[in-house]
Amino acid sequence: MTGFVAVMVQRVLIIGGGFTGSAIAYHLGEVLQSEAEIIVVEPREALGAGLAYGTPTIEHRINVPAARMSLSTRDPLDFAKWLQEQGHALIDADAVEDNGDVFPSRFVFGDYVRDRLAPLEKRGSVRHVRSRVVTADRHGGTWSAKTEHGETLTADVLVLAVTHAAPATPPSLRCAVDQSNERSVFIQNPWQAGVFGRIKPLDRVLIVGSGLTMADIVASLNAQGHTGEIVAISRRGQRSQGHAAVAATNEALAIAPQPTARLLVKAVRAALAEDRQRPWQVVFDALRRQGTTLWQALPLEERRRLLRHLRPFWDTRRFRIAPQVDRVLEARLATGALTIHAASVVGADATEEGWQVTLRLRNGNTRQERVSAIILATGPDHRGVVESNPLLSYLRDNGAVEVDPLHLGIHVDRLSRPVVGSTVTPALYVGGPLARATFGELMGLPEVTAQAEAVARAIMRDLLRAADNAAAEHEVQT
Repeated sequence: MTGFVAVMVQRVLIIGGGFTGSAIAYHLGEVLQSEAEIIVVEPREALGAGLAYGTPTIEHRINVPAARMSLSTRDPLDFAKWLQEQGHALIDADAVEDNGDVFPSRFVFGDYVRDRLAPLEKRGSVRHVRSRVVTADRHGGTWSAKTEHGETLTADVLVLAVTHAAPATPPSLRCAVDQSNERSVFIQNPWQAGVFGRIKPLDRVLIVGSGLTMADIVASLNAQGHTGEIVAISRRGQRSQGHAAVAATNEALAIAPQPTARLLVKAVRAALAEDRQRPWQVVFDALRRQGTTLWQALPLEERRRLLRHLRPFWDTRRFRIAPQVDRVLEARLATGALTIHAASVVGADATEEGWQVTLRLRNGNTRQERVSAIILATGPDHRGVVESNPLLSYLRDNGAVEVDPLHLGIHVDRLSRPVVGSTVTPALYVGGPLARATFGELMGLPEVTAQAEAVARAIMRDLLRAADNAAAEHEVQT
């Protein structure tokens, strides 16, 4: 990269040091080296883990085979090779399946990201600031961000790579927050360290939600010796599915973009019926790879229709669970130690023995459940992400960002730049799931990796253009 010699070194400020922010920093640092300063603001001790890969629990495993996870689309086997270099199979033999797929614990992937970032941090290309940014304003072409500790950080380019929003407590359970006690346990945040220590081995547990978080909760409880009955509920009563028995492949399967949700479903069904011997997972993996193209071909109203009617079916098949976790769920389902119902919570009252919970089943009937603990597993509250994040609220109130039309995150263009009305906010980018209303599939790591690379390329173009302009101005002045 050229054009930086005669001008001041430029600075990129990345807010959020989970996987998304770390991946953007990695790709910028690899290319720019000393030609730009990259600062990542992240309150956690180390970069790279975030919420997803910061869990210390061994039973929480990656949901995609290691051969599909990498910091770089140019080297998709980088993580798998790193595992071999580390001798990981000897450390965790349970991670390796009979078909050769590897599903290590999620914190191991966080270790990999930190290891790849370490050389960049050591030479100063990437700097980690342990804090949170609470405000950010742009004046005279420069962003000025203030942290919770009162520090002011300036930057030429600002990147929003903030964490997932916390789960939203359903209105029918808000009273449970105040009623919770030792006998009536209510857990709003299942990711809080040590929170399951409040649950006894024989306790009957209600989990509100039946997706990936529910699977992790069951795996955690199972590992700590819990044998009591677990009841999980969700609107449709579906759980995340497992992977195919055959090793992961990238079969060249093309599904043509369609103008309506109905026609897209028809095309998917045709692909499923085309080869009955082909695992359905192969078709859904092809949908993931083409997700952005298929999504962007749909008009806004058709995207709404897809979310309204088909999202639960997509989520439980696209967000698959590791075989090790799937076996735990299957064993409990077979013995009745886990049951899953299509239901919602009407209300909950604390009693001397625990909770008296009223459920409304999908058929309209009600059902009473007595449990000792209620655990929320409804996933991130994407609709409330702006309200729950002080920085995003500040940027919205000051006209720098707006919520996207589908209420999935931030409204961005196809270059991941925030759009307010029809105006693009300059020198500001959004990385990761916050941008998924535009790109369709930005919850899985392979897709986030690709978007992180695209954001890094766009930032480098911005910096190069600014440097060339500054160099030209310098020549005129001299």
